[in-house]
Amino acid sequence: MASNAAIGAGHPHPHRPGRFGHLVTVLRWALVALVLLVLLTMLLPPGIHGMGSISATELNSRLGAGVAGTGGTTGISNHISNISGRADVPLVLDVRTGPEFRSGHIAGALGVPLHMVPFRLGTLSALNGREVVVVCLSGHRSRVAGLLLRLAGFSRLENLDGGMAGWIAKGLPSVS
Repeated sequence: MASNAAIGAGHPHPHRPGRFGHLVTVLRWALVALVLLVLLTMLLPPGIHGMGSISATELNSRLGAGVAGTGGTTGISNHISNISGRADVPLVLDVRTGPEFRSGHIAGALGVPLHMVPFRLGTLSALNGREVVVVCLSGHRSRVAGLLLRLAGFSRLENLDGGMAGWIAKGLPSVS
């Protein structure tokens, strides 16, 4: 009969996580939570998550010439400090991926990919109380980001109707 040591030799105990086991478990649950949040926001009717909506033409007219620069994903604190005194101009928060953002975005938009929004809430909190228009390609990711911002205490949130696809379809300007 084999000894207990020989039976499990060379195989880690199935109930004891390895070196990175706890990190992997946490990341798996975070991914599951994000997927559930995405699914939940897709099932909720518009507006129930506390976000209004704004048309591309309305946003374009409200932005007018009021937003200088091209925005970006680097220097978020600098970007926020540049626009924080402009209460009349909404902040455009683009939650698409870096390559999507770089391919074309609304002038002055702040690019923070959806997966980074929870990690940027501390920096973004300087804009709490300001109107924030959340943008993605079609409107689904921006609803998820809006829900995260709402949970962080943001109260003046709007979703761009049709996302960047709608913005581009209307022939409105974008920068890359």
